[in-house]
Amino acid sequence: MNPLFFLFVVAGLLTFWNFFLYWPKSSINYFSQKIHAQVISVSYNYAILLDENKRKWRVIFNKKNPLYPGDIVEFSRKNLRMYYKGILLYSYKVKRSFLQSLRIKIHNFLKKRFLKATKRNKFAIKLGSALIFGENWFSKKERNKFARLGIYHLIVISGMHFGIFLMFFYLIPVVRKIRWFLAGAFFIFFSFFLLFPKAPLYRAFISVFLFLIAMIFEKPYHSLKALLVAYIFSLILYPYWVFNIGFWLSYLASLSLILYFGSTRTPEENFYMNFLSKSLGIEASLVVSTAIAPLLAYTFKYISFGSFLYGLIFTLITQLFLLVAFLNLLTFWSFPFLCNLQINISEVFHYFLKSLSNDNFILKTSPKIPLIEVIVLIALALAITSLSNSRRKKFIYLAAFFCFEIAVLVGF
Repeated sequence: MNPLFFLFVVAGLLTFWNFFLYWPKSSINYFSQKIHAQVISVSYNYAILLDENKRKWRVIFNKKNPLYPGDIVEFSRKNLRMYYKGILLYSYKVKRSFLQSLRIKIHNFLKKRFLKATKRNKFAIKLGSALIFGENWFSKKERNKFARLGIYHLIVISGMHFGIFLMFFYLIPVVRKIRWFLAGAFFIFFSFFLLFPKAPLYRAFISVFLFLIAMIFEKPYHSLKALLVAYIFSLILYPYWVFNIGFWLSYLASLSLILYFGSTRTPEENFYMNFLSKSLGIEASLVVSTAIAPLLAYTFKYISFGSFLYGLIFTLITQLFLLVAFLNLLTFWSFPFLCNLQINISEVFHYFLKSLSNDNFILKTSPKIPLIEVIVLIALALAITSLSNSRRKKFIYLAAFFCFEIAVLVGF
């Protein structure tokens, strides 16, 4: 059997199985003396817990006893109280593995160094927390503007981080295999000891780590196979991600780019092609937008063209910020010049974010879009990205289909 076909079959079966197994259940009328639940998401002092019976709980926890993704929490219904901001979990026990405890200590140590270096600059703290530590502290208004500008993907740790970091290791003047070992060690530290589980992060880590293994053993690298392996492992480790829109957006965007640009390119080559090409990112933006527009329209009821208009400038600022932040991370924010440079780049990012309008390029879609319509449009978009070997023809086909797609989603 063809390995690629086998991976597609396994990925498909795993997806349907996880949908069936982890379909959300109500926790309102669920009574139990003791409940054991895993923390699957944290935002401010809100946490989403998934218990042993696949029930979800959205609770407010005590900041003096913080929760982190991956923690196991023990509580009972009598520990819950209705609060004007939601359900308050006022008493609970937290169980952590040795790896989880070590991860939290390293994360908090580096976060303290980072907070001290940012000199209480609020936006620099928010941007750095998102791009370095994977924590989203942006307000609802700011998150909404990111989405309307079409640049929300830039404040999520994903393949762009790994592409930039990998380029840095290319510059180190050492023997080739030692370079790959150093890069692998850093990516393991960055992904498992500094950050907490996120779908785009794990996708990027597994894909790039497989690339490093291929380089070490001098084997060919196939990015589509690597993406499918990452998808399968992600759903095995975190099956509830199947209901996470960020998970689907991440994999759809990556799959569309691989089908369009080719599956034999390495991550850093794809990085150059996608963001630093002659088309200044417009080509990549069209590819990704066509693949994910139906899902965004289904979820948010609008389509943004901001990534075509402002994607390049925000991408370049984000890349520059990441390069400086990477040096600060390696030096524990010990050099004032680099710390100030990181703050200044944040201010530039903030200036453009405040200055640009977010309503001139928003197209509202139909209030009710059938899910089957979304699936069909996504499937057709992915099929078109792999129709021809000619990039020029594919671009024309994709541009025409994107216009058709918008007409369908708007309801013309």
